Amino acid sequence: MDAKQKMLAIGGGGLLLAALQGFLVWSQQGTIEEMRGEVVAFESKIEQARTKIAKTPDLEREVILRRETDEVAKRILPNNDDILNFVRTLREFEEQSGATISQIKDKTTSTSNSKKKDKSDFERVAYAVNFEADSFQMLAFLDFVESHQRFMRVPSFKLKAAKRDHYAEDPTLARHEVELEVETYRYQPRSGSKRAEIDGYERKRDLLATEISARQREMTIEAYDYKGARNRRDPWVDPRMPANSAPGDLVLSIEDQIRLVEDLVARTKEASDLLDRWKGANNLIADIEARSVLEKSLAALEEEARRVDAEGQLLFLPAQQRFHVEVLDEIGRIRESLAESDDLQVPIAVLEQGVETMRNHLANGEYELALEAFAGVEGRLPGAERDPSRRPYVDQLEQYRHMARTVLEFADLALDVRGVVDLGGDRKVALINGKTYAPGELVAPELMLVSIESDQLSFVFKEVKLTRPLSQ
Repeated sequence: MDAKQKMLAIGGGGLLLAALQGFLVWSQQGTIEEMRGEVVAFESKIEQARTKIAKTPDLEREVILRRETDEVAKRILPNNDDILNFVRTLREFEEQSGATISQIKDKTTSTSNSKKKDKSDFERVAYAVNFEADSFQMLAFLDFVESHQRFMRVPSFKLKAAKRDHYAEDPTLARHEVELEVETYRYQPRSGSKRAEIDGYERKRDLLATEISARQREMTIEAYDYKGARNRRDPWVDPRMPANSAPGDLVLSIEDQIRLVEDLVARTKEASDLLDRWKGANNLIADIEARSVLEKSLAALEEEARRVDAEGQLLFLPAQQRFHVEVLDEIGRIRESLAESDDLQVPIAVLEQGVETMRNHLANGEYELALEAFAGVEGRLPGAERDPSRRPYVDQLEQYRHMARTVLEFADLALDVRGVVDLGGDRKVALINGKTYAPGELVAPELMLVSIESDQLSFVFKEVKLTRPLSQ
């Protein structure tokens, strides 16, 4: 091979090598672009995961609220049997109210073949009811509908008043033509979905106790006992304030209700200011003092608010709404703020005030309110019971709870006390539920008769000494 052929061989080899390197660079460039695309897709998935994680607390909150209110929905919404007997129920209302039904028309929207049905757990059932009645019979019919044990409501109605000149001599015979829309919802939870597990469910549920209670209260059907005409000429009275049902009923006037709520609102604002003061404390001593003052003020406020709510003192609707929004809801907000600020240990001031509140309720015979007061701190006790300095308060709270529960259970016991027989020589026996018992004998499981006095019997029930008057 001469020099020219060598040069051509070398040149051809170099050109082939350069072409090979160019091909490798081109193929690697495609791989790099593909990897860049994978990186972008992976980053997008990471961002989606972060968004999902950020939404998880709100989603968990709604799931917990829904689960805790499901049982209330099951109790108040009609079941399948109630729906089948819906028309029969309306006929019973007709008979009880004195109205005369002329037509009942099913107005339920047909959704049997609709995909929308799968998106909701509630199926609407509606009827249009046409009847004739006087004003108070119509009000009675409305009362039967809206105070029924199962949820029913009247979203709208039309009334064509009777002509006055036809009933000039006796207006009580006036019969109005009424068209009433009655609707309810059948609760049918969707099947097939797997129940999601939520970490720390009980702790998160306890933090939402106030909101759960508010939602359950909103779902509860409030009963109203309709009293009839009561010599009124016009049935369309101010619905914000019911009339007294009878002389002697303890119903606060509108002015007294307004003053009561204004006082509670002022005390609630004071508690809110104390919360801000506690959060702004700049040293440990100031923190302890501010928290102690706040807990005492808040516990006294909660005690009074529970009593007002339990006794149903507020009938004037504006006062009632303001009480729920500016007092009960604000108390719940303050408690949630305190719960978020507390780490694992509940402050001793909270336990002290809880003991004092339960003691006051027990002394006043308010056993159910005492249990409600215990429920307010129950979720914070597991950590406190492991601390020697807090354990005595936890034991005292649990003892008061035991006493309140025992008294309520004792009151529900069926004890038919017929009398006492004196056998002489300080020997007496009591006739209870058709049998004779002497002191020291068991009347029922965990219930022992311990003494017989002239006006009462003394028992020990679940280690608590209780009495039952002989008159009962």
